[in-house]
Amino acid sequence: MEVERTAGMRARQAVAIVVGILFFVYGGITLAQVGFLPLLQHTVVLGLHHTALMGLIELIFGLFMMGVGAVPGANRTVLVFLGALATGFGIVVLAAGNSLHETLGMHSENGVIYLIVGILCVLAGLLLGRPSAPARADVPPDHTHYPPP
Repeated sequence: MEVERTAGMRARQAVAIVVGILFFVYGGITLAQVGFLPLLQHTVVLGLHHTALMGLIELIFGLFMMGVGAVPGANRTVLVFLGALATGFGIVVLAAGNSLHETLGMHSENGVIYLIVGILCVLAGLLLGRPSAPARADVPPDHTHYPPP
C-alpha cells in the first residue's frame, strides 16, 4: 500500500521530529550534568530543575517522538498518544506543585512546558495530514449501476 504524502503529513512529521530532538537534547544535557547515578541527583538546565531520572525519561520520550516523525506517513495514533501522555504528565506536575521536587526535580514551570508540548502534539496528530474524503466524480451520472425496478 502506497502512502500519499501531503503537506500536512510532512508538517506532522516535522512537529514530532522537532519535539523529539528538543527532548532528546534536553534530557542528554541533564544526564551529562549529573550522570546516571544517583538517579535523584538534582541539577538546573536552562533554568528548570531536573533529576537524572527526569533527564532519562525526557531522553526516552525524545527518542519515541523522533521515531514517530522519522516514519513516512507518521502514525498519528502514536503521536496523539505521546501528546496525551505529555499533557497528562503536565497536568499532574501542575497539580502536584512542588511535591515532585525531591523525586523528579520538577516545579510548576516544568508542568506548563509538558502541557504545552502535549497539546501541540495532540493537535498536530489530530489536525495535520488528515485524509480527504474520496471524490464522488467516479459515480456515473446515469445510475446504470443500480438494478432495474
